[in-house]
Amino acid sequence: MELLKLQYESLETFANAQSRLLNAFMNKSSTSNAAILIAPEIEYMESCRQHVRAIGRQIHADDELCRKYQEHVDLSVRVVQTIGKNPSWDPMGIPSHSDGILQSNTVALAALRASLARIQELE
Repeated sequence: MELLKLQYESLETFANAQSRLLNAFMNKSSTSNAAILIAPEIEYMESCRQHVRAIGRQIHADDELCRKYQEHVDLSVRVVQTIGKNPSWDPMGIPSHSDGILQSNTVALAALRASLARIQELE
């Protein structure tokens, strides 16, 4: 159960890192300092992504956890996919479809949080 909570927290951090990157991109004042503003956010987001992957591998390696919480594990895979695809970036390095990023990440995380709450209720 603790690993599932840790996964939720890491996904929330990852989604927040995406928002920070998007904000840095949108708030850049000129091309010359854009790299200075965006590079640390990319590095932070990538470290969050690696943490999410590591926890996902741990969860999928635990057969008992996967059997006991199969629906939650399946949901978490879909949440990871949703957050991982946001924002999508076009070849020029500009975020595309940025309007719904925060909303879709929020809904995905809320579903995962509700699933965790249900598990805690049943235990």
